[in-house]
Amino acid sequence: RKTQKAEASAVAPAGPTIVRDIFISAPMAAYGDDGEVKGHREAILKIKDALRQCCAMDDAFYAGLDISASGQFESEDIAFRKNWRALRESARFVMIWPERLPSSSLVEAGMAIALGKDCVFFVRDRKHLPFLLRGAPGASRQDGLPSVKIYEYDDFEDIVPRMKNDGKAIFS
Repeated sequence: RKTQKAEASAVAPAGPTIVRDIFISAPMAAYGDDGEVKGHREAILKIKDALRQCCAMDDAFYAGLDISASGQFESEDIAFRKNWRALRESARFVMIWPERLPSSSLVEAGMAIALGKDCVFFVRDRKHLPFLLRGAPGASRQDGLPSVKIYEYDDFEDIVPRMKNDGKAIFS
């Protein structure tokens, strides 16, 4: 007689193949106007470039790569599936959190932790993160959770030097 665990593993799909170095998460749709979307996107693209140059992360997923205006977003269900797939296929996760916003980035951060991805959160103020995410770095050393680090910054320009100084070690 099969156990429930054996039955579940018989129907469970194989784990995803890691094809990307990193998943970059940052608020996009939460911004009110196209100027904010464009400015934020430009800053994230500089960070994406720093990940390539300083951390040897050539293959990065960033959903905002082709979005420069608020009217260019995909439907929510399509974006959810696309981001879920990209996150599962990524080795690591980084979130750029500039301010307290109602953003899907928080959902993506939770999914990344649940999937066991090592995470780095760049935040302007640690208190802007939800309670459980603020505690993730302390908890990540226990119970087999992935590494989670939180770094505060004042300006987007502060993030690139940290990547230059720490390189890929920022994720270990």
